[in-house]
Amino acid sequence: MVLLFAICPRVSAAGTPLTTGETAYWTSDSVVYAEVVSVTTVRSNLVRLTLDVKATLAGSWEAAANPSLQSDVDIGLRDSSVEYAPSVKDRVVVLVRKVPGFPYRIPNDVVAYMPNYCAIVVVKSFDGPTVAKIVSRLRELRSDKPPTNAELLRRAQKEGVGKRVTTRIFE
Repeated sequence: MVLLFAICPRVSAAGTPLTTGETAYWTSDSVVYAEVVSVTTVRSNLVRLTLDVKATLAGSWEAAANPSLQSDVDIGLRDSSVEYAPSVKDRVVVLVRKVPGFPYRIPNDVVAYMPNYCAIVVVKSFDGPTVAKIVSRLRELRSDKPPTNAELLRRAQKEGVGKRVTTRIFE
């Protein structure tokens, strides 16, 4: 008997409830635009980012009241969509998830509304095409008729989500 296992990131809209119209998803998850203030290695493949949040694109993070955010992210694991950590002073759009009893986390999932399907993407500026694409996809997912998970999976496969993704997008 031969057993084969495959380890691959999950493809989702960063949470099934988002595509079924439930708003509970956005009480623990937020998409923010921020500048990376520090990158600290916690242990092998685990990095803690300190972010200066400039704006919240979706979710419950209150950027005006809480401009500083620390978030952990697994880097370069076989089942992680995040291959590289951003550098200090990079501008990023990032999905952060509140995990009870822990710091915020940047999930390993392949995220359907991010142009690179990674939960964190380095961008040049807030008014660049990458941020505009993310906002457009977020609006689509938050609309009255969001795409189904099957539609999101087809889009991801068409755009080559099976390839290794990267945090860097060059605009």
